[in-house]
Amino acid sequence: MSGTVALIRDRLRDAILSGKLPPGQPATQADLAERFGVSRTPLREALRMLELEGLVVRGSNGRFRISPLSIGQIEDLAVMRINLEAVAVTLTVPQFGHAEHAKLEGLLAQIERYALVEDWVGIETPHRDFHQMLVSGAGDRVTALLAQLWTHATRYRTVAFQQLEGNAAGWGTSQLEHRAIVAAYEAYDAEMAAGWIAAHIARAAILVAAHIDPDHPVTRVHESLQRYTGTPDLPEVPSVDE
Repeated sequence: MSGTVALIRDRLRDAILSGKLPPGQPATQADLAERFGVSRTPLREALRMLELEGLVVRGSNGRFRISPLSIGQIEDLAVMRINLEAVAVTLTVPQFGHAEHAKLEGLLAQIERYALVEDWVGIETPHRDFHQMLVSGAGDRVTALLAQLWTHATRYRTVAFQQLEGNAAGWGTSQLEHRAIVAAYEAYDAEMAAGWIAAHIARAAILVAAHIDPDHPVTRVHESLQRYTGTPDLPEVPSVDE
């Protein structure tokens, strides 16, 4: 793969994940070549690579379009994240000390600050760093795979944030889940931490799925949740005082 193709692929991926290239939009090679100032040959190869990632789809006529949001994809991402992240959490919890706990608290404070002003763009960096730190003790290959899954879930996370905008109760639940996760780390309770991370991922997936198609159940998400919490239903989050 040439450096030019990789660069075009990365620029296209960023545009898709950020919503600059909206779901379902035709990805006409002539338009994209003009927009990004690139030639069509490496652009075509970059689109094929993004097709393998599931970010673009090719119709029977050979034309590309940006992959639409789908229940199947959000469910796949959630199931993979729940099962891999829960295991990674159980490996990481015993490795943390006071310095790591303090860093988690600092990232959580940043997330809450951005949420307070409803800056859903600015929140992405501390939110990503928080989740990456939670699994940082699971090994390089596991953390790299989870980072890739996080990136591919960006479009769906944006939808979730949009659903939470102006919804103090909804975002409050997410904040309390973050707090419960950190509390489990500080108590060295790996099983509890895994249960809360599973619930946190599942809740966001269920929220987005209901927005895309409220009549389509995400059965595998509930089954994965049950594996780590003992119930397929979302748990009630503890209050800050508990």
